[in-house]
Amino acid sequence: MRELSVMPRRMRAKMRCHFMFVGLFISVVGELLSRNVTQVAVENKAMHQREAVLMRAVRLNSREVEAYLRMGNNDDPTMKEADRFFAMLKPRSKRNLISAVRLYMQGHLMDGQALVLLFPTLTKSERDVCQLILQGMRRGEIASRLGKTENNIDVERTHVSRKLNVPVGQNLSQFMADQLTMGGEIES
Repeated sequence: MRELSVMPRRMRAKMRCHFMFVGLFISVVGELLSRNVTQVAVENKAMHQREAVLMRAVRLNSREVEAYLRMGNNDDPTMKEADRFFAMLKPRSKRNLISAVRLYMQGHLMDGQALVLLFPTLTKSERDVCQLILQGMRRGEIASRLGKTENNIDVERTHVSRKLNVPVGQNLSQFMADQLTMGGEIES
């Protein structure tokens, strides 16, 4: 205290002014920091809400999303990695993924040449019918596309089923898709 009283009045006034300025500066910075922290908390809460909505919309949990991302970025997965991927999925997700892959293969990978290699006993006409069946077309659509009658398409389907040894009552489209995904291992 004594040192302050020794200081000239002007200098004490300047020091008080500096202390007030520093105090005001700290108060302003504190308020801005408080507002920023509040804003970050609000944004974080909104982000978590959007994430929850997205997860419900795609019906996946975070573990499944992680599995899809890891597998999607892996150019050459091993059997162990594929097993680990499927182990992270719920049963419904596994079924949906397998169905999607089958549909993709049916619609995009089955050209006439692949059918010749996998089903060599079929005639050209039977392969044409098979290709359209694998694309999900119905009897009437196939008949219209190929310029044949629906009865003719039924006969072709019967011949295909017999040549491929399709079990009685099994869906021809599903049977062919299964054979195609297994690499064409058809029992004779």
